[in-house]
Amino acid sequence: MHESSLRRAVRRYSPFWVGRSLRAVYYWPSDVLDTVLRRRDLAMPGRGEAAFVGDGDFAGMGRRFLDHFVRLGHLESHHRVLDVGCGIGRMALPLTGFLGPDGEYWGFDPVPKGIEWCRQHITSRFPRFHFDVADVWSKSYNRRGKTLARDYVFPYADASFDFVFATSVFTHVVPADLENYVANIARVLRPQGTCFASYFLLNDTSRSCDAARDFCYPVDSNGACMAVSRVEFEKAVAFDEQFIRDVYRRSGLTIEEPVRHGRWVGGAGGPAFQDIIIARSRAVNEPSSLG
Repeated sequence: MHESSLRRAVRRYSPFWVGRSLRAVYYWPSDVLDTVLRRRDLAMPGRGEAAFVGDGDFAGMGRRFLDHFVRLGHLESHHRVLDVGCGIGRMALPLTGFLGPDGEYWGFDPVPKGIEWCRQHITSRFPRFHFDVADVWSKSYNRRGKTLARDYVFPYADASFDFVFATSVFTHVVPADLENYVANIARVLRPQGTCFASYFLLNDTSRSCDAARDFCYPVDSNGACMAVSRVEFEKAVAFDEQFIRDVYRRSGLTIEEPVRHGRWVGGAGGPAFQDIIIARSRAVNEPSSLG
């Protein structure tokens, strides 16, 4: 996150949709040419189609996170999986080659075009992969949504998933939304199920690093959440690590130590760019630690 002053100004003051739209326009000609010349895998979205999930190596990132799910989160092929904020299938696509006949995938997202693409290109070939549109209002992603994220109830039964993940989701939500989503994750997880989520975490180490200077606008009065933009908090946020620990504890999730801190603060120590928290739901009859 070492950026020029101009780029930092763009991040702080320009609406999110501007960057997303510019990326889509920029990549459209090359996507068309690659399709005509058969130079791209049509089972993958074009770079313009995937613009709302950001830049980077779309397929490569999916493969790397599948490795994290298995190696760090102990995902197994028979698990029932929920993808919170599934986008346009970046994590779902590699899972199609991992989940076995007893496994099942569900994903939801507030961007209808991403869900439509996934249904057409993934569910049509892998019927055990299901995608739902979340009618959630978002200034950055879905201004037609009717439900606030802080009030949204995941449309799935209690204790129905073995593994729930949220990658680059909690880096774009405000505290009330995050607390509601974590509570929903705890509700839908089976006993001793796994929650895998990525963050930008603020602690004594990260606050002293140059990258943390990007998060300079407080989202709440106690400084538990800081944003890079005063125009749209959802562009990117960082949370105080102790605040996140308290949210998990209140929701009945036990964090697996150590937290895997990411490379966003510099260096090459972490497994991913963002910080990773892996947590487990309580076992049956395990006493609650809420309060």
